[in-house]
Amino acid sequence: MANFFRKISIVFLSTAMLVLIFAGCGSSGDPSSPSGSSDSGSVPDNFTTAPVLTLTAGSGSLGYAWTASVPAADSYDLFYLEGSGLSAAKIRTGSKITGAISGGIVSTLKSGTAYSVLVAANKTGYKSIYSTVQTGTTTTNLLDMLWIPAGSFVMGSPTNELGRVFTSNETQHTVTLTSGFYMGKYAVTQAQYQAVMGTNPSWFTTPVSPETSTAQRPVECVNWYTALVFCNKLSMQEGFSPAYRISGSTDPTAWGSVPTNGNATWDAVIIDADSTGYRLPTEAQWEYACRAGTTTAFNWGSDYIDDRKANYDASYVNANNLVAGTTLARTTSVGSYAPNAWGLYDMHGNVQEWCWDWYGNYLAGTQLDPMGAVSGTNRVFRGGSWYYSGQSLRSACRLNEVPAAAYFIVASDNPYKVGVGFRVVRP
Repeated sequence: MANFFRKISIVFLSTAMLVLIFAGCGSSGDPSSPSGSSDSGSVPDNFTTAPVLTLTAGSGSLGYAWTASVPAADSYDLFYLEGSGLSAAKIRTGSKITGAISGGIVSTLKSGTAYSVLVAANKTGYKSIYSTVQTGTTTTNLLDMLWIPAGSFVMGSPTNELGRVFTSNETQHTVTLTSGFYMGKYAVTQAQYQAVMGTNPSWFTTPVSPETSTAQRPVECVNWYTALVFCNKLSMQEGFSPAYRISGSTDPTAWGSVPTNGNATWDAVIIDADSTGYRLPTEAQWEYACRAGTTTAFNWGSDYIDDRKANYDASYVNANNLVAGTTLARTTSVGSYAPNAWGLYDMHGNVQEWCWDWYGNYLAGTQLDPMGAVSGTNRVFRGGSWYYSGQSLRSACRLNEVPAAAYFIVASDNPYKVGVGFRVVRP
């Protein structure tokens, strides 16, 4: 073995219908009266029918739809309040999403929480017309996802970075990610994987005191193909449109058995362009999120590592690991070490994580939303693991393996598996 908010999507279903969906996990906003409205003036005939609002519960989100039955309206505002009590009479207590027809900004919502919602149609110089208040409760996501903002960064490492061993495949280049995305706060755990897939393939399933189970350890021994199945299954369970399509279908049950060897059909998987579901991060997304604005070898702002920072083989003294430290020789529960500046845990060590990309040399020059090589034999994984020395945990370090591989076996008096895990993203 080589060493995707706050999201608003607006879809015009017809000239009479607008659908707005927003997702996230806290409630804040601009508690003010509808823009362009007034409490004086007469109401014209074509400004007498209030919008009809409906709500749809989603996974950690609420979908909002209303009939645009007020053609003379200049704008629409959507108001919401955590819990109950929102009304037109008390509109200033609500959080407002302004200019809903043209977009606007929405505050994040808490998962598993009830909200009261209403929509106002506004016309300059006239009274606003309000829908009746509707209530809805967001459902709870299986995974804890964090919003990663769009931005640019320098991907790869300088030739003189400490611990840089593979001099040909970490060439620095500027990458711009034009869209933000949600990313798993942690790698997918054994419990989460079991909930979706019904099995737990992990090698490390024996708890170590004070653990009572390994449920919160990262799942490992998962091949790249199986990670695709997990992503689509979870997307379907939570009401997102699945990202991956194989042989014309996004339903994993139609794909057949997960390959344990190379498979051209599965290798030809595509990502549906408008899908909202879970997926593996691209290599660029992974490194961008890992670095969280840093340019050093590790995301805590240093080129050095020790056993207080991450779970890795700290017994090897090298350029990054100056003093031999404690080696656990196993995975640990996710979140056992401090997060990076963006709140992501275990981006260095614990379990290596699959990415979407085929492994290949970086393209020269500035890249916009790169997706990796167009073809190859191996897929990328990142982050190193409990098994690797510190230099393989660097933010820029690239490892890879055939997509059918879930682990490799270390031969010794007591052979053991070193498995691959993953974390997911969604738009």
